[in-house]
Amino acid sequence: MLLSKKELSLLKKKLEVNIEASDKNKNKSKALLKLVLNNYEITQVELEKGLYGSSNKIAFNKLIDRAIEKIDEVLLNFSTDVTSIYSERNYYYFYLKRKLLVIQMRLLRGIEFNFDLQLEKIISLAEKFEHYDVMIEALHARQRHVILRDKKAIGKIQKMIARSEEIRNKILRAKDIWIKLAVQISSNTLSNYYSKELAEWCKILKEDFEQTDSKTIAFYYYYLVIESHQIAENYREADVYLRKLLSLLKNNQSLYTTARYGDALINLANNEILLRDYSSAIVNAIIAKGCFENNSVNYHVASEIEFLARYYNGEIAEGLIEEIYYFCKSNGGPFLYSKYAYLYACIKTIRGEFEKSNELLTEVKKTEEDKGRWNLGKRTLSIINGIEIGDYESVELKVLNLEKFLKRISKTHEVRKRDKIIQRILLKLINENFDFNKVYKQRKKYFDLLESDDPEYCWKIKSPELIIFQDWFKGKMKEQDKKQIPI
Repeated sequence: MLLSKKELSLLKKKLEVNIEASDKNKNKSKALLKLVLNNYEITQVELEKGLYGSSNKIAFNKLIDRAIEKIDEVLLNFSTDVTSIYSERNYYYFYLKRKLLVIQMRLLRGIEFNFDLQLEKIISLAEKFEHYDVMIEALHARQRHVILRDKKAIGKIQKMIARSEEIRNKILRAKDIWIKLAVQISSNTLSNYYSKELAEWCKILKEDFEQTDSKTIAFYYYYLVIESHQIAENYREADVYLRKLLSLLKNNQSLYTTARYGDALINLANNEILLRDYSSAIVNAIIAKGCFENNSVNYHVASEIEFLARYYNGEIAEGLIEEIYYFCKSNGGPFLYSKYAYLYACIKTIRGEFEKSNELLTEVKKTEEDKGRWNLGKRTLSIINGIEIGDYESVELKVLNLEKFLKRISKTHEVRKRDKIIQRILLKLINENFDFNKVYKQRKKYFDLLESDDPEYCWKIKSPELIIFQDWFKGKMKEQDKKQIPI
């Protein structure tokens, strides 16, 4: 949707004021808006039929072009009504840009009414909200205006420009550093090298913040410190900085947007899962969802956090993962869609719906890009499903393929010792004709390692291993014991 519901309402008011009944084109615009307001999910075919009685793509496309022009007018026609749509920070950015443009246009036409006073207000508000690009432009405009009548003011303005440019450049550097780190996080390629570089980046941003007192730089600095602590698994320290981040956002108009606040809450809830504080994670994930539109990706990322918190807290929460899966099936990117199909498949396996789980696994394709994690989880879950339905011939082939897969990816990716041990246990299970009790006794040392606190062997929360292997294995042992009890 190009506009929010509130902006559509503003557009409706604008049309009602400016449209005359005799203007057929404008009446069509009004009719188009009415159809959309009555049904936000309406299709193009339905719109054409409602407007023209039948398909009329040429006329419809022209109407859409005119509608987009009117939408642009609404977006640019800032008034107090739109402060409920945008955060103060974003509102003032667009407002000040527009105000400065209008002042410059008036100046070109020889209209200098309250020019100095208006520029002072723009400069003051731009500084307050840390919109330094607007502030610098306004300072240059003021400098040009006073150059012939107040030479003393020129030096003062020049110093303000230099200081503003310094802060702006440091803010741009902070953003650039954050983008570099975000690329590494999203591609799962963080390494020891980047951990060292992250420490250097934290040092740079800390110094920049101390020199400028820019809350925007503090915002990026806190995120880097949080990431640094999470890489080191210092989740308590990360929690401290996450709460500092939330406080920073809440108390600074120059930073706060609903989306930023929601994103910080998502990160807090995620960290609370790592701290095993599932109840708090559920609460904060739900609050975070309220910061986003229901059909947005971030809303469903918050839903994923809520799902995981509930799952680790002992609740299956199938409805949540099902909702996320179907959303990403039509709206998410290939990787997210594959990831949620896999998580949904895990839940179906837990429910005993193994065929449905296998169906979902056929949709898990784009995890090939993350070979050491989600693709490995997919292969292991497929083996578990095969064992559960008794398709042992297929299981044998999949276990042998898993062995080859681990050998292949170990040349380019780090493979955890846990994954290698699980593969060996599965291979032994095939050789012992799926006698779970016998394999457990013969490979007890392996299971001890899987249940240890050793970081190379232990199960990790928030890993693709949603179904903990040793717990599933012991469950199968109990099933075999029951079958052997004589009636």
